[in-house]
Amino acid sequence: AFGTATCSDITEGTTDRDSCDYMTNMASHGVLASAYPEESFPYEDYLQERADLVRFYNSNDGTDWAGRDGWLEDGDHCDWQHIGCNEDHRIESILMSSNNINGNFPTDLDNMEYLKSLDLSMNSLSGSVTEALCNKKPDLFLVAMAANCDNKLDPSNPPEYSAVGCCSLVVP
Repeated sequence: AFGTATCSDITEGTTDRDSCDYMTNMASHGVLASAYPEESFPYEDYLQERADLVRFYNSNDGTDWAGRDGWLEDGDHCDWQHIGCNEDHRIESILMSSNNINGNFPTDLDNMEYLKSLDLSMNSLSGSVTEALCNKKPDLFLVAMAANCDNKLDPSNPPEYSAVGCCSLVVP
C-alpha cells in the first residue's frame, strides 16, 4: 500500500489507511525539505523506517502512549521520544518500557536493519516476538515480557531473568 500513489484502495478508518494517509501527505515530512539536502542522504531507507514507526504507532494505540513527544509531527523521526538513530539517520534504538503500548507485539519493526536495542517491556502486548527480530541476534539486544518471549527462564536470577532464547532479557 505504501508504494502506491493513492491510499484510496485501502479501507478508511483502518490502521493501514491512517498510516498511508500520513506517509503520502508531504506536510508530514517537512524535515526532508530543509534539513537533509545532501545528495547522499538515504531518503528511501529513511522513509521506510518512518513508515514502519507510523504503522507501529497507529497499530498500538499510540495516542494513549505515556511518552510520544514528536510522534507523527513533521520533524525528524530520529527526534521522536524513545527513538535513537545513528549519524546516517537510521534507527538504532527503540526504548519504550512502561509506555502504555497496547495491542499485538509489533511486526512493523522487523525490517529495521540497524536496530541494535529494542525494549518493549512493561507494556500490554500480546503475541510473541517475531522470528525476524529473533534472527537479528546477537546484533539486537531485545527486552520484552515473558508472555512475548519463547525463552527458557532462569528463575535464580530475579527480578529480571536472563534466559536462553530470542529475548536478551525477559521481564516476568
